[in-house]
Order: sequence, then structure tokens, then C-alpha cells
Amino acid sequence: MLLYRWIKYITEYFFVRVVVFFFNSLNREEGRIVGSWLGSAFGVFLTGRARIAKQNLKDAFPNKSAQEIGNIVAQCWKNLGQGLAEFLYMPRLARKDFLANMECEGFEHIKKTYLSGKGALVLTAHYGAWEAGAKFWPSMGIKFAVVARRVRNPYVNKLVTLIRETDGVRVILSRDAVRESIRWLKQGNVLGMLIDHRVREGGLNVPFLGKPALTSSLPAILALRYAIPVYPAFCVREGNKLKVKILPAINFSGFKDKREDIQAATLRMNQVAENWIKANPQEWLWIHNRWKLD
Repeated sequence: MLLYRWIKYITEYFFVRVVVFFFNSLNREEGRIVGSWLGSAFGVFLTGRARIAKQNLKDAFPNKSAQEIGNIVAQCWKNLGQGLAEFLYMPRLARKDFLANMECEGFEHIKKTYLSGKGALVLTAHYGAWEAGAKFWPSMGIKFAVVARRVRNPYVNKLVTLIRETDGVRVILSRDAVRESIRWLKQGNVLGMLIDHRVREGGLNVPFLGKPALTSSLPAILALRYAIPVYPAFCVREGNKLKVKILPAINFSGFKDKREDIQAATLRMNQVAENWIKANPQEWLWIHNRWKLD
């Protein structure tokens, strides 16, 4: 069994390296075009994921027609492919070139907090260009880390982490998230967290787009227990440019470090992401089983 697993991991890693090599042979625009096409191909062959996406959309938007749902799912796959291309291209992109194709709205919201030496949470989701958006923060001179899940394949996990950290982003693996997140924030740094991960162990059952969803309580615990401000932010594509939008800190006044307030704070964070998704559902990653409760 161990030999079989090792062969499987090596085969997967070799395939991933081929994909990386291929995309690195393209320029940025070529990569986005090929990535969009590849994402569409994923939608054709990964039929199980396509069914999950359509069902998720039917549940979240019961009034949308089959054609509208199909169009959203098609765009979701294209976004995924473009995101893959952008992610693999990031280590080749110099800071000045990245910023030349980047726009930001609302940076003043978090700038004052960071300059005061106080830690801050950036709350985001699998929405728009979330991987490319992480590069924005260190490009602006901010010490930034993300909480990420470990890829099951250790060789692929090492490669993915290396790509993420090439641009100055520190990766905190989810198994170390509590201890390392507290340490990072106490040093006055900024921590990015995805609110729309399905978290089985220790997750709170909090509504998301109208259905119960297992959601991490860690952002709410950090915010309430350590008085850490939480700034919602997302990154989307606008033509050939990327745009980061940073919102004012979420208001948790009157909340205490109590279970019911942690639940309420988590719900409030979910509602922020809900608003983005309702406004532009084609930007969200509908293919993951967000509402699975076991």
C-alpha cells in the first residue's frame, strides 16, 4: 500500500510539473486564454463537479432558469482555469508589472490599522481571482499570510506552497492555524482567511446562502478574543486588469468572547460573502460541496 501511494504521488507530481512547465512557456495573456479554455474542458469531463455546481445554484437561486444556471456554471469553470493560469504565472511576475495591471479600492481602510502596528484579518472567499489577490498585499509592503489547507500529495503540497510564498506571502497550514495565526497577528501583521471553506472538525453550523453550512469559527474567535479588526476584501478580473476591493471593518461592537457571539459574528462574516455572491454569482466557486454536513 505504501509503495502504491508513493507511485501515485510521484505520478501526480510529474503531471503537475508538466502543467506548470507548459503554462510557464506562455506569456500572461496566452496563459489566461488557455486557462479559460482548459477550465471549460474541466466542466465537460468533471461531470460530478458540474452536477454539484448546478444543484448548488438551484438551491441558492431557485428562481433562476436552467439557462441562467448553465451560463453561471460555464463562467465558473472559465474563472477556475484563468485562476490556475494566473497562479502558475505569479512567480514570473515582477512587482512593478503586477501593480501596473492592478487597481485597488478601499486600501485606506486597512492602511491606518497596519501602520499603527495592530494586526488585522482580511476576510475573503473562493471568489473572483482569490489566489492572485493574495499577491497584492506583499506588493504593497504589507506582511501578509494566508491560512491554507494542506494538499494531500506532499510533493504537490510543497510545490503549491513554494509558488504561493515566492511573492512574499507566508502560508500557514490549517493544522497549525490557531497557534500560528495568533502569533502572526500579535506581531502586527495581516492574515488572510477564506470564510467559505467547509470545516468539519470544530466547524459551526451557520447558514450560508440560505442553507446550514459548516463554517470555521477561527476568524470570529480571533476577532472577538483579541480585538482584531476584520476587513472583507476580494479580487476580481476587469478586462485585462485585476481589481482588489477592500471594505470597511465589520462592526462587532457589543460582541463578547462567548459562544453565541462567536456564532453571530461568523454568521455576519458569511453574510458579507453572500452579498458578493448574490451580486455576481458567476465569480464564486460553485463546484465544491459547501453544504455537506457530515
